[in-house]
Amino acid sequence: MAAGLSLDESKLDAFSAAFDEEVTRWTDPAVPANRVETDGELSADEIALETAQALREGGPWGQAFPEPCFDGMFAIKNVRVVGDKHLKMWVTTADRTRAFDAIAFNFKGADENPTLPDGDVRLVYRLDINEFKGERRLQLLVDHVLR
Repeated sequence: MAAGLSLDESKLDAFSAAFDEEVTRWTDPAVPANRVETDGELSADEIALETAQALREGGPWGQAFPEPCFDGMFAIKNVRVVGDKHLKMWVTTADRTRAFDAIAFNFKGADENPTLPDGDVRLVYRLDINEFKGERRLQLLVDHVLR
């Protein structure tokens, strides 16, 4: 959440030190900073428009109540850059039985013709409903591509 304050410039160093101390107090050193937590893996049948709709209706999501995200193994079959920094993908389940539309917004390196690993990758994603011209389709919103 955002917050603002006015601070006399002469007190900036003291504020910075106090802020760093408080963040350190609230941070568990046993938890790696790059740790990604998910709500687990969905079966191929659970990755569905109906599940996305149920999650949408289960909200609202926000601070201290994050939107559910999932992880699983997928093969990236097609990828292209859209809007200069987003990756539009076509992915299949690891067993190649189901295929899904997916997008990774603001993907680091998208403006540099990104290369994604061959073979299976672990995706961390959320289920979304893409509504376009009156048609509703399932879309995976990809938050992380893990090698």
